[in-house]
Amino acid sequence: MNRISGPQSVSIMCLVVLVALGGYLLLMPKPSTKGLQSKHRRQEVQLLSDIDEAKSRAAAARQVIDRTVWNTPIDKISPLALANVNGYVGKHGLNLIRFQPQRNGSVAKLSQLPFVLTVDGSFPKVMALLDEFRSADRRLAVNLVQIASADQSSSKVTATIGLVAFAKEQAVPTTQAGVTGAKRK
Repeated sequence: MNRISGPQSVSIMCLVVLVALGGYLLLMPKPSTKGLQSKHRRQEVQLLSDIDEAKSRAAAARQVIDRTVWNTPIDKISPLALANVNGYVGKHGLNLIRFQPQRNGSVAKLSQLPFVLTVDGSFPKVMALLDEFRSADRRLAVNLVQIASADQSSSKVTATIGLVAFAKEQAVPTTQAGVTGAKRK
């Protein structure tokens, strides 16, 4: 009987591994990039869809902002706001006790014009007035509500309501020379 010695067994094992590896390489299908391309294409389509959706949401938000931001010069907004408030208060049968403009501020290219008004009347009428201000198409936003009983013998309440009007910031006026604060000759 022939015995296989150590070096021969290593050679035979190497030969078997090489034959197995060669068979594997011949029988396995060649890799293609079609699957990878289709995955990238699906991702691209999804991203384009997400971009279109974001653009439509931004357009809808811009429409809401355009409906609620005043395009009137800032010095004309307070009288218009007072006229609006008088209309809403009268519509709901309330008494306007006070309408007071507050100090203007600025937020993200918008001028913020706050007002505080005090009304008295029945609680349901005050709530109806608040609902009127809270509707989406109003240009006065509610930012404060305080309601207190006017007296113990009736159902009258006194409400202090904070309102804010937003207006597009006005450009700083320039002189004839085109520079703010320039002296004229």
